[in-house]
Amino acid sequence: FDGLIDPEYQISYGVLVPGPDVENGIPFVRIEDLSLKNPPEQPNKKISVEIDRQYARTRLFGGEILMGVVGSVGKLGIAPESWRGANIARAVCRIVPTKFLHREYVVQILQSNFMQNSFIGDTRTLAQPTLNIGFIRNTLTPVPPRAEQHRIATKVGELMALCDQLKSRLNDAQTTRLHLADAMAEKAIARV
Repeated sequence: FDGLIDPEYQISYGVLVPGPDVENGIPFVRIEDLSLKNPPEQPNKKISVEIDRQYARTRLFGGEILMGVVGSVGKLGIAPESWRGANIARAVCRIVPTKFLHREYVVQILQSNFMQNSFIGDTRTLAQPTLNIGFIRNTLTPVPPRAEQHRIATKVGELMALCDQLKSRLNDAQTTRLHLADAMAEKAIARV
């Protein structure tokens, strides 16, 4: 995986000891802020400028892939533009693919059972499950030509949208069944 990362932005995790929340400080991204679909406009926590300065290498510019490496190992998010200038926690690592990789393809690869199981198998459990970023760097990753990455990412996106629609329809059908069952039960009780 390491050869697929932009050499200017190596895979790394962020601030070790963030200190207390600072009202007008630098936005600080923690695992709970990570989301592929609905990240918050800004992270809730802020750290001091002095602490942020020590971790300039992990300051965000927007668009980076972020992954949990402590606790919720493998949880993914993409830094929105509104996080530009924020920094990341030690529990989060930043992944910036080279320009030869399609970002959505990389996210889908990182979400795959193969990669997620690999990460879980490589975790060490101290107080919390922890994944060393060295394991991420050394993970074998299939890389088709960029046009094929785009095609794969598009198709997987379409299939995931279809799965979401099917889940929604199943939930709606389940709700309808429950309403019908309640109505039938009420009618049966009324007859007694």
